[in-house]
Amino acid sequence: MSVHLDGSTRRGDFTLELALDVEPGEVVAVLGPNGSGKTTLVDVLAGLTGLTEGALSGPGGGAGDAAGAVGWDAPASRTWVAPQQRRVGLVLADPLLFPHLSVRDNVAFGPRSRGAGRATGRRTADAELATVGLADRAGARPSTLSTGQAQRVALARALAGEPRLLLLDEPLSALDAETRVTTRATLAARLRTFEGCTVLVTHDPLDALTIADRLVFLDAGRVVQVGTPHEVVSRPRNPYVARVVGLNLWRATADATGVVRLDGGAAVQVAEPPDAADVWVTVRPSAVALWPQEPHGSPRNGWRLTVVAVELAGQSARVSLTGRIDLVAEVTAASVAELSLHPGTEVWATVKATEVSTYAA
Repeated sequence: MSVHLDGSTRRGDFTLELALDVEPGEVVAVLGPNGSGKTTLVDVLAGLTGLTEGALSGPGGGAGDAAGAVGWDAPASRTWVAPQQRRVGLVLADPLLFPHLSVRDNVAFGPRSRGAGRATGRRTADAELATVGLADRAGARPSTLSTGQAQRVALARALAGEPRLLLLDEPLSALDAETRVTTRATLAARLRTFEGCTVLVTHDPLDALTIADRLVFLDAGRVVQVGTPHEVVSRPRNPYVARVVGLNLWRATADATGVVRLDGGAAVQVAEPPDAADVWVTVRPSAVALWPQEPHGSPRNGWRLTVVAVELAGQSARVSLTGRIDLVAEVTAASVAELSLHPGTEVWATVKATEVSTYAA
């Protein structure tokens, strides 16, 4: 009943190469920058784009399918299962509800299209609406719903069709911050009881970290890291992954003296010599201190850097710096004013050796 993909597909000059397994009851989140191949992956799984090489298998539609799984796409053997036969549910950023139908009949559309009678379809719809907290809106028209309610209806409609694979393509991206929080909680709770396979495509790390069991990171059509949320947060292995989880990350070479030398040439003092010669080095932005002049005291790492950008978020700010080393610092909003931080400002950035983490590359 699992989904197994090992293959590639080409779109013009872009090639997506991917090995992906999703088990029943598992939520796999796929993250990556624009152009990394996330939408192409969704299209391949849904049957909207075919593989160029390799194979894709997915849950079968009935007890007669061997081992509960069937080949969906295999160019070498000319195997191809059409989208409507794959039992795939799809939820997009736009809920795409039918405006002329009630909420109940929107959700009943899936079972009705698979041959269920009107009464059966509506009973299924009512049950799904109850799971997303919208039983009282069954008779409403889509135009009367809030954006969060509409997205929950879209989820209920996808699940009412009893999919074996649920594809969620940026399902929360069109929601405002407050609505996103409540809808994310509803989505997470519903997926905990969904027995099929789920693939969540998102730009938002919070969506992935709070909903998914496993994370897959794409960059330029390739997988750059796979792991549980804990594994990825604690040990990123790609600059994009590090940005997503909010860490400074560098590739470096270590020696026995407690000094690691970054690929760019800068030296970083660490508290304990690394266990390997080729290492990743991480520093939390909150561990970076900024000063108007060169400080004196305990920090053993210091660089004179130039501010590239300042991003405020409530009472804190992320300050991007460049120079001998590229670095992101997290400081208070008050510090931004006190140090007059803006693009072009020169400051000293320091990090204690005890705040530097290393692990084998």
